[in-house]
Amino acid sequence: MPKVPTVPTLTASRQAVNRALVLAPDLVEARATQAYLLYVLDWNWPAADSAFQQAIAHGPNDSTTYKWYSDVLDVLGRFPDAQRVAERARELDPVSSAALATLGFMAFRRGDDADAMRLLDQALALDPSQPHALRQIVSLLIDNGDSTRFLAMQERLVASSELAGAPTALLRRAWQSGGREAAIRVQIATFDNLNSPYEAARWREKSGDLDGMFRDLDRAHAAHVIWMAPLKLFFNRSPAARDPRFKALLAKTKIAEDNP
Repeated sequence: MPKVPTVPTLTASRQAVNRALVLAPDLVEARATQAYLLYVLDWNWPAADSAFQQAIAHGPNDSTTYKWYSDVLDVLGRFPDAQRVAERARELDPVSSAALATLGFMAFRRGDDADAMRLLDQALALDPSQPHALRQIVSLLIDNGDSTRFLAMQERLVASSELAGAPTALLRRAWQSGGREAAIRVQIATFDNLNSPYEAARWREKSGDLDGMFRDLDRAHAAHVIWMAPLKLFFNRSPAARDPRFKALLAKTKIAEDNP
């Protein structure tokens, strides 16, 4: 099971990347990783934007570079550019489940749940354990109240990601006894016990507990959880996005509310 990147592991990655670039300044993978770290570790949006452009100039056919860059463009509010760059990632690697998962998340962001499901299902057809596709589809399914498919996808997510939360059997019992809301409470309690404030925040938002959600996000920010970088993307459809506390969080992560 892949580990969720943390600040120490990303800092070590930066040291390795810097050494690699000394030896091979044109190494595309190293340049792309350098740009990615400016995004998730430093929250330095102008530097990340510039670094990704340079990485693409050095390696215009690397799908991963385009996929990562699309995330930065999306956060910056440059939605047509983000879509174009994500589509380019898919063109360069048509069997990339990660590129399809990114496009599925973009469809969710613009409110097209049907297209999001279609793209996420395509990603899972290519890689049944694709963690980002599973994470997003699980979220959509519980929002839709689809308990059967939610539990099936959750079981796959538990096997492929540290971000799954509660075991499927526990969620099944909760849903049988108290419905969707009981399953959400189990997820919240699980992530609280795991000391995973960002994931707890995502599930508290589903329960309508915005006060608790913001307490969790403040903790996630203090811990520099890497998912705070795309905070704007994960909560854009939530009532929380219109809360002054959300705007304050964006400012703390150096993300303007409305980027040019």
